[in-house]
Amino acid sequence: MRNTIEDKDKLAEKLSEDDKSTIQDAITEAEDWLNSNDEADKEALDDQMKELQSVCDPIIATIYNSAGG
Repeated sequence: MRNTIEDKDKLAEKLSEDDKSTIQDAITEAEDWLNSNDEADKEALDDQMKELQSVCDPIIATIYNSAGG
């Protein structure tokens, strides 16, 4: 996801600074959680992934929908 929002050939040019910041914050929060919970079980990891996706997916979907694809 980080590469997607930083790569100009992908979405970097299409995302607002607010959206980039929101995604970056969500990624950082997820990384911090992972670093603090290195022995988490699969269910906890899945929950964390879903939380990250709940932030990122709507932003990415909006970009794709506005581009007509």
